[in-house]
Amino acid sequence: MTLHLRRNYRCWICLEETRCLFSLPSWIRHDCGCDLQVHSKCLIRWLFVKNERIWIDYGSSDYYKVDSINELRRRICYVVDNHRDFQEDIDLAEAVETVPAIGQACAVIFGVAEMVIRVMFRIPYHDAASENDLWRGLPVELVSCPQCKKFIKNRRFTWNNGSYALRFYKIYRIFSKYVATGFVFWLLYSNPWKQLLKIGLWTLRQVFPESVLQLILEIPNTAALDVYTSSMPAIQNIPSKISFLIFGFPIYLAGLICGPVAFAAIKYAYPWTLAVQCSKSPILLKMITFQYLASTLLSKFPTLIWCRTYQQSKRIRPYFQQNKETAESLYERKGIIKVTWISCIVDFAVVLHCAKYLSSRVLRHMPFLDRAILKLEPYATPDECLCIQNVCSLIIVTACRKLLNFYLERKRLDELKELQEMVYDELDEN
Repeated sequence: MTLHLRRNYRCWICLEETRCLFSLPSWIRHDCGCDLQVHSKCLIRWLFVKNERIWIDYGSSDYYKVDSINELRRRICYVVDNHRDFQEDIDLAEAVETVPAIGQACAVIFGVAEMVIRVMFRIPYHDAASENDLWRGLPVELVSCPQCKKFIKNRRFTWNNGSYALRFYKIYRIFSKYVATGFVFWLLYSNPWKQLLKIGLWTLRQVFPESVLQLILEIPNTAALDVYTSSMPAIQNIPSKISFLIFGFPIYLAGLICGPVAFAAIKYAYPWTLAVQCSKSPILLKMITFQYLASTLLSKFPTLIWCRTYQQSKRIRPYFQQNKETAESLYERKGIIKVTWISCIVDFAVVLHCAKYLSSRVLRHMPFLDRAILKLEPYATPDECLCIQNVCSLIIVTACRKLLNFYLERKRLDELKELQEMVYDELDEN
């Protein structure tokens, strides 16, 4: 079977001929109908030379703003990078625009509303692509066939190194975009405050059993809180401390799972409020202390295990990095793969379901965990033991997610290095 799949391929740029299995990252077939093939590396370099000649002949234009040869190289990397959305922000208007029929109308409304909010509250807009003018592109982005003069590809030519992990993650981000957009529509179509109250109660019930939740919320039956979701006056009658515990828990968990949250103060205020509510249970106080220490360690997790990859990022200096920044400050502020609000919504739900599954199907069937808890507190109730198992499973799944992100960032760095070596004569060692 393999012998039938092997063919002779000749690159029309470098004229190199080889007999091998067709590999998409290294070879490109013409979509114009001509039986021609070309190396991806040769096509990227040919595209760079084509734009370099235009830049030398005509100079920098007011639109493209290519003022140096280094800027031209960075633009080439941005144009052909198939995973350039890994470091870009996705605003709500852009996400909603993809919805059929009503997407464009809603995108205009959300775009205007976002502009008004940013002007009123003086919120700056920071985006690596816009600040570096990478979005302006290049004069020549499509390549013509040397025979029929049609475009080689029916769409914009992009390149990736063929990593299956990065391919799967790109599909996951596209899936997250549509899921998060549908979630936002559902939230805005119904009463947002009612739905946020339901989400907060559901999140609390995923982690805390009924008796522990009654202790935290100071209520004899948590089912009574479901009645409050029927009307806005009922929601307003909830005490402020209980409202903070309900509405703040999803935000606090999102900060632990996805990184920095919008309200940074909740990272410190929520554990303290939770500890005050659980002051009557010594084992729950120990659990909250352990959870806070574990979350603090997880927040420092990337810098603790970065090692050689961190040094590699400083040496590679990704093309989307601003000239005034160093690779170190870029990673500390954004990371190689940027976490957006869209990915955070889906990651939050996935991690919570995985943690619940791990606790109910694995940790609950390990008797030594219950014995270890009873050694710390002989009078711990079954619900308190279950609560500790849920928290431990949440910490384990969150740590696994950070390890997965670390693996994806290493793969992304390897891809960036390979891409930039096609265009740059040598990587900047400074």
